[in-house]
Amino acid sequence: MISPLTLSPSRLLPALAFALMLLGGSAASATAKTSPPAVPMDVTFEQSLESDGPPLIGTAGVLFRFTPPEELDVKQVHLAGSFNSWASNDDGVIRGSRFAMRRADSGVWYKLIDLPEARFVYQYVVETTDGAMIWVADPNVDERDGSNSVGQLSGLPTLPGEAPAVLPEKSPVLQLSAGKVWAAPGQPNEINARVQAPEPGMTLHLRVTTPWGRELYSASEPVGGAENVLPVPGFPAIGGYVAHVALTSPSGETLAIERIILSVTDEPEDDLRYGFFASYPDEPADYTAKADMLADLYINAVEFYDYFPAHGNYAPRREAYPFEPFGIAINGLDVKAKIEACQRKGILALAYIAAYAASESVYRKIPDPMTDAQGRAKIFNGEIMTESRADAEGKQKWFWLMNISEGSRWRSYIMPELERALRPGDGDIAAFDGFEIDTYGDNADARFYADGSRYDGEPLAEVLQGFVADVTEMTRRTKEHGLVSFNSVNEFGVENMYGVTDFLFLEIWRWHAPMLSDLVDICFHHRAARNQRVILKLYPADMDPPRSTWPTLALTRILGATMTGGGSLMVVGEPDEATGSMHALNSLFYPDHQPLSAASEAILKAYYAHDAMLYGYTHGREVNNWDAYVPVEGCVTRSFLAPRRRALCLQMLNLGNQPKWSEVPGSVSVKKDFPVSMVLPDGVRPTAVFYASPDSPQYQLPVELPFELQNGQVLFTVPELAVYGTVIVQY
Repeated sequence: MISPLTLSPSRLLPALAFALMLLGGSAASATAKTSPPAVPMDVTFEQSLESDGPPLIGTAGVLFRFTPPEELDVKQVHLAGSFNSWASNDDGVIRGSRFAMRRADSGVWYKLIDLPEARFVYQYVVETTDGAMIWVADPNVDERDGSNSVGQLSGLPTLPGEAPAVLPEKSPVLQLSAGKVWAAPGQPNEINARVQAPEPGMTLHLRVTTPWGRELYSASEPVGGAENVLPVPGFPAIGGYVAHVALTSPSGETLAIERIILSVTDEPEDDLRYGFFASYPDEPADYTAKADMLADLYINAVEFYDYFPAHGNYAPRREAYPFEPFGIAINGLDVKAKIEACQRKGILALAYIAAYAASESVYRKIPDPMTDAQGRAKIFNGEIMTESRADAEGKQKWFWLMNISEGSRWRSYIMPELERALRPGDGDIAAFDGFEIDTYGDNADARFYADGSRYDGEPLAEVLQGFVADVTEMTRRTKEHGLVSFNSVNEFGVENMYGVTDFLFLEIWRWHAPMLSDLVDICFHHRAARNQRVILKLYPADMDPPRSTWPTLALTRILGATMTGGGSLMVVGEPDEATGSMHALNSLFYPDHQPLSAASEAILKAYYAHDAMLYGYTHGREVNNWDAYVPVEGCVTRSFLAPRRRALCLQMLNLGNQPKWSEVPGSVSVKKDFPVSMVLPDGVRPTAVFYASPDSPQYQLPVELPFELQNGQVLFTVPELAVYGTVIVQY
């Protein structure tokens, strides 16, 4: 199930370039005196569009081609399939132009999409002039799944003028996975190596190195079958270790070389990469495979969104139940199986809860609400309002806002309930590892009111701080590696959570922070107080124009921005082991998640691997922000000091002439061979300079750069920067 870290011989830079081509742009070098013009789409694909045919695959996308039946009076043709939620149709009707195909001069209708999952299904939808929507299977593809056409990336013909695409899939010969996504210092781990078509005499050779190539351990094991386990000893220091595994034939010929990152930490919250679950169906699933897919992306904690029967009832008690008040059916056994599969892999399972919400059945038992200044109970129905206003306007009441202040009836009820969610009582079916505590978008100056509370009139953020601090203390007391976070929407109350939560979690909206530099600064600024991990959450639906899933280049730039600031980005979860695809958040309503394209998943894996490898250098409790001014034209930079590692780190984000994260630029300006100088702290004398970038396999492992010392500065030349890269100065 686990695919290799390196994508060679595929290239991430060509993937970015092709993603741009889908948008009508081009990739260019910043060092060139003139940039080549963008190639018009109808010229690039002129040969392909002379006639219809099966889908064609390119470096990072698929071209669909279709000619409607002659007897139809065609107004428009749409593409609908498993890769775009069947174009969000309403009883067969597709609305909006985002899924519309274009008509070539030849009469062929066509559409380019990012690489979908390895196996996808689809139909063409012909909209006629009289308003009918006629769903048609692809007449050029024989394989069917019911009435749908089936596509297999591995079997698609290639776009003219392109080399056959090498997809970021599993190695056909050797696949690796770590036994646990993280191990404590000194704790052994293991690597599971799956060998296709094993033969007697084959050997697996393991080398574990630092990111800089210094070997720490090596061993060889004979291949004992398709499934093999390679023991890995414990390492005393926290950090990311590179495991290289080579498969050789009986004659000594190297058949495959793959590598993964092994994480060692005693505080997993410092090296967190966050995922989610949001659907709990009543159908069979391979839960081990789901956990493996999360681990393959180096995700080590997941949020379980809306898994409970009611806000206020958070301990998993029943095997099946509806979610109040919406009636959504939830399979409690699915929740249990996902929790336990994650925990076996070392992935921490965090329960999503609301800081101050109760469903009506719970509220009626404990009527202790939060109020406005006039003492009127407050509710939430998509917005926060008083119960009396909702009644007067005939609006729904989803949840009641509760009195979370110290000494309240609600506080006395909810704290034992939360502890039970971590340490189940009689009849409970599962136990979580901590909590993600949500709020509903309060204003920065919001005040807390509740009848009889001694905190009446105090800032809401301060009252929340006291509640969250109690939850964190209880969680740490109950679970050895229990974690608590608080969703600081648009930075609400984030300063109150410094040190109170285990990591800082911020949901960011475009109107609040529209620039990539804003994302860099949010991560860099808020981690400074206590060197806590900062996780950002953004949504494709908040792009301009809105998207249902991340365009590959947009995702790359946002990942680069958060990591430049020393943070991380929550992107995916809900692994679908049947199709091999991960699903990405679309909006704040997690269940509307959408499949992530194969190209975007390859980028995400490369960035998360880079992050895991440089734990202890670019992020971690012992890594300090370093307010050094390092100018790089067209880039945002931030610097970090890792004294225990005797290293300085420079993070660089290439803005590419488009500073807004919500917009996708028309071109990538790849910077080549550009000089950088860094002022050194007093007494620091560099011994080596390294450069790494997840944007190209050539630099996924750090490469050493020549450098000079001049007037208290270190000077070096960065060979290539597409979007994001890291310089490590060792001293």
